[in-house]
Amino acid sequence: MKPHLKSIWKIVLPIALVCIGLLIYFAHPGKATYPAEDKAYHDIWDTARRIYGDGRKNEALHFSDSMYALHTTVSPYGMYLKYTNLSLLYNKEGSLDKSAAYADSALNILVQNKLEQKYPGEYVHSLFAKADAL
Repeated sequence: MKPHLKSIWKIVLPIALVCIGLLIYFAHPGKATYPAEDKAYHDIWDTARRIYGDGRKNEALHFSDSMYALHTTVSPYGMYLKYTNLSLLYNKEGSLDKSAAYADSALNILVQNKLEQKYPGEYVHSLFAKADAL
C-alpha cells in the first residue's frame, strides 16, 4: 500500500469505528423507559422471531398479525413495535411493499407523537427499516 494511503487510513478507520460505535450506542433500545403495557408486544415479537427462526416463516407472519389484532388499545410505542416487527418479518419474507408500508407507519407513529427524542434508537432503526425495504 502506498504511504499516503496508509496515513489516510490511520485517520479514516478510527473515525469510522467511532461512528459505528455511536450508531450502535444510540440505536440500542435499552436506554429509554418503555411503557409496561407494551410488554405484550415485545413478547409477541420474541415468539414470532423464534417461530421464524425455526423455519416456519408463514406461521410467524400469521401469528404476528393475529396476536397484534387482539390488542385494540395500545400506546404509540406499542404501535411502533407492532409496525416495526411486521416490517422486519415481511422484509425477510421478501414482501418489500408490505415491509415498506409497515416501516413507514412505524416512523410516522414516532414522528406524530414526538417520540424521536425519547426513543432515538427506535427512530434510527425505523429509518433503516424503511430504507431497507425500498
